[in-house]
Amino acid sequence: MENINIRLPDEQMHELDNQVSRLHYSSRSEFIREALRRMIEDQMDLSDETVKAIFQARKQKSLSHAELKKKLSL
Repeated sequence: MENINIRLPDEQMHELDNQVSRLHYSSRSEFIREALRRMIEDQMDLSDETVKAIFQARKQKSLSHAELKKKLSL
């Protein structure tokens, strides 16, 4: 098994630790491996057209929750 290193913002690390604890995973690594397995399985079921649409959508600027509320006048 190989190792990788990733950097996460503090907020994501906090949420990762919360989910590991809440879902009773034995470690962060176990949780991340399971999340990766699920994502790979989900991607395998997508058509090439859908994958291209997702790629295009990711290239666009995303909005924060606050920006979206402001844009929608909420």
